[in-house]
Amino acid sequence: MFGTVIQHRVTHVVAAGGLWWLLSWHGDWLMLSLGAASVAFSVYLTRRMLAIDGEAHYFVLNRELLAYWCWLAVAIIKSNLDVMRHVLSVPLKISPTWVRLHIDPKSEVGIATLAKSITLTPGTVTVDVEEDALTVHALTRDAAEYLQTGDMEYRARDPGRELRSAR
Repeated sequence: MFGTVIQHRVTHVVAAGGLWWLLSWHGDWLMLSLGAASVAFSVYLTRRMLAIDGEAHYFVLNRELLAYWCWLAVAIIKSNLDVMRHVLSVPLKISPTWVRLHIDPKSEVGIATLAKSITLTPGTVTVDVEEDALTVHALTRDAAEYLQTGDMEYRARDPGRELRSAR
């Protein structure tokens, strides 16, 4: 357990430091030391927050998660093109629809991933989340029917496996 916690802290430091450096692109010692201090402060705050509420949802960057992100990116692009096609057509060909999706919850992270994936996809918005159902507003009936097939729920169930023992 101790080794896993150290591994996650090291991963956090490397990821935060790498992201900081890529976004800032500074190489002088003053900026690098300030960046290192901000990364160290970030790791300290994360550790302290875990001590306060005790909740953590670690994930492993694996093939399933990368495949899900790629699938979601393609779904967002397709949906964006579909919304654009419907909105720019004359006469306007939208059919706003409310749909209640009954879901089989596997974890809170899976439910949140599904709800956020639906909202990220243009033309659909998750407006209410319950334990076993989501209420979604869709711009077209086709989008609502696609959500009812369960394909997105299946893909978003738990793309990154959680490591709850890492606390």
